[in-house]
Amino acid sequence: QPRRALIATGVGKSANVAQRCANSLRSLSLRASFTHAAEWGHGDLGQLAAGDVVLVLSHSGRTAECLRACELVRARHGKHVQLAGIFSSMNQLHA
Repeated sequence: QPRRALIATGVGKSANVAQRCANSLRSLSLRASFTHAAEWGHGDLGQLAAGDVVLVLSHSGRTAECLRACELVRARHGKHVQLAGIFSSMNQLHA
């Protein structure tokens, strides 16, 4: 079975946290990478393989780039996990 990977993404300060998360996971010899949320619509979706999980970080939960990343990942039947700093915004990410 193929080795799964985690791809962390976000915008602004959340992107910094996502990048640190990916770096920490790599230091544990886990497959992880970072892609800025704005890049998903510009060809970076091609890195998503079966079984990979995208970790979407957004403080507000309403960041346009993060919402678009979720849409693109869902369209490819990919798996994603969203973390938002404002709990009530989670409904926006699941819409």
